[in-house]
Amino acid sequence: MNFIEKLRSAITGGAIKGDDSNDRLYIFDTRQMAGTNGGRNSPSPRDQFKALQRISRFVEREKIAALAVFEGRPLNEAADGSNYNGVEVHYADKASGIPDRIISLFDKRRGRKAVTVITSDRELEKHLLEAGCQVMRLSTLRKAMDNGGISNGDRNRGTRRGRRPKRRKADGQQQTEAKETGNGKQDSGVHDLIDLVD
Repeated sequence: MNFIEKLRSAITGGAIKGDDSNDRLYIFDTRQMAGTNGGRNSPSPRDQFKALQRISRFVEREKIAALAVFEGRPLNEAADGSNYNGVEVHYADKASGIPDRIISLFDKRRGRKAVTVITSDRELEKHLLEAGCQVMRLSTLRKAMDNGGISNGDRNRGTRRGRRPKRRKADGQQQTEAKETGNGKQDSGVHDLIDLVD
């Protein structure tokens, strides 16, 4: 099971039967990733291309099917509907059009594959949840991308930005000891990354 599937399992509250990464499509709402907040300032093509590269590296590492929706004119490196290093790229005329484009892409794809949309837009999230789509908060994914996933069940806690490293546990206890969850299963550290949907 790849890291993003572990995140999905933790969000949904249970184990996913098998590795369904081949049967699932992830749609990225890139507004926050590319440097726009829905205001008047649109991200530059350079910022959008950096976001696309970041997504493509993550998609390659996780071995998932993905598409990303950007705003504005298509990039020289990736035309509308083209594939850039494993990411199908789509565009909306402006940031406010991205939710409609994502909903349209979800409606076209949901019969063929299960779909998870990654977004920070609460209205879009609400609409998609009502339509039966799984939604993941961008902040959750960003933590996974920034931390490079979780290796050996534990994050490298000494590199958290702006915070002091946690103190080591008392004598006889190991730093990498796994936490027990409420259901008696070992927690691999995934729960630390999740921003739950209200």
